[in-house]
Amino acid sequence: MQITNFTYSAYGDMLVLIKENGYNFCFYHDHSSTQRPCILRHDIDMDIQKAKEMASFEVKQSGKVRSTFFVLLRTDFYN
Repeated sequence: MQITNFTYSAYGDMLVLIKENGYNFCFYHDHSSTQRPCILRHDIDMDIQKAKEMASFEVKQSGKVRSTFFVLLRTDFYN
């Protein structure tokens, strides 16, 4: 499946497909004990509010969606 529509609705559809295909959401530390693990990683480069919206969206999804958020505190690549 190729996703070209980057919306919350399309992301929700992708999460459903992941579950329907037998994958289980997990964190990095428990992937080895999870059958068919799926690790979701979100990089927070600029907008912490958008990350909060994404986390809230995942909470509302049916089934347990687990994801990891990485916060970029500083870099030479941005002003």
